[in-house]
Parts: sequence; C-alpha cells; structure tokens
Amino acid sequence: MRNVAGYLKPTTVFIQRFGHLAAKNVLNLTMEDTIRFCKEGELVVDPASKGLELPGYVMVKVEGHFLGAGLLLEKNRLLCRLPKAIRQALSKATPW
Repeated sequence: MRNVAGYLKPTTVFIQRFGHLAAKNVLNLTMEDTIRFCKEGELVVDPASKGLELPGYVMVKVEGHFLGAGLLLEKNRLLCRLPKAIRQALSKATPW
C-alpha cells in the first residue's frame, strides 16, 4: 500500500495477486468499458448499484482478471490508475 494524496492505494501487483480475496470495492468491467476507461482516463459509474464505497480506490477487473486500481471520486467519477503499459495496450485494443 502507498499513501497517495491522502488515500491508501494498493499496488497493482497486490491487486493482481490477491484481488480474488477482496469482498468489497471491486468493479467488474466489460472489455468495451475497460478500453474506454483506458482511452478516456475515467468512467462515470453508479457506486450504489456496483456496491462501491466512495471516495477511495477500487479494484478493477475485466472478464475475471484483476488489472489494477481506479480512484473513485465525488459522486460517480472513476479515474484510471492502471499502470501506463496496461493503459496503452488496452487503449489500442478493439473489443471482440
């Protein structure tokens, strides 16, 4: 964990290895939403319907695979905090 701007941020490696043990603040995205998340740098989500607590970090996964973290701010704004290499690769992907 790292203290980033007053929030405790789990590292990407931690999320990828132990995310399956998480009981809350896990957001499962479709591949299309993940690509848009990486391209645009943020998503609008409904925290209540997804069972997310705000503000704070959210573990992001796609199709059962944990990718890293997003930072949930304000009422519904999720900022992309995935590693640069993952963001760049997924930004170039096309949904299947």
